Amino acid sequence: MSWVEMGAIVANWINGRLAVSGQKTDVEAFAKVALTLPTFEELHALADPSPGVKCDEPQMDIDGPEKWRDGRWKIQYHFMAKYDVPLEEVTEASVNHPRLCFILGYCDPNDNTFGSYFIYKGQVEEFALPEDRVNDYVFDESGEDDESFMGYEPMDEVVDYWDEKIALTLRLEMLI
Repeated sequence: MSWVEMGAIVANWINGRLAVSGQKTDVEAFAKVALTLPTFEELHALADPSPGVKCDEPQMDIDGPEKWRDGRWKIQYHFMAKYDVPLEEVTEASVNHPRLCFILGYCDPNDNTFGSYFIYKGQVEEFALPEDRVNDYVFDESGEDDESFMGYEPMDEVVDYWDEKIALTLRLEMLI
């Protein structure tokens, strides 16, 4: 089997999370259509780390919607994706749902890149976890590779990075 053929079988799986925040009615409206987004319909979690294994059904864990301490509502979609997160689709969704803030987090344990995008009304900003923080997750206290590291541990940090910006954006949105 050639490297090209192997590449078609062995995907680079990354951990993804889409967090959507806003007023309750807006979050609920998005939740009704979210699973019809093409990438979300096609997402398959890696059920077995064997090459070429594919789940029968798309798998995604969904948290919420739930009310947060600052009064906003939030729903989160946890998934694994091949090669990349659906940035273009989520950016388009943000245009179609302009009263919502979208955070698209990614954790790629294959090359130790962890970060997130803040997406609002079609505008995108990116945060990449600084190297010293990456090293805190990837290496143990002795500087050796941490064998227990699975690649999703930094997700809360990279998604929560935007909390203040979300709160400010949504407060301003309610004034408009």
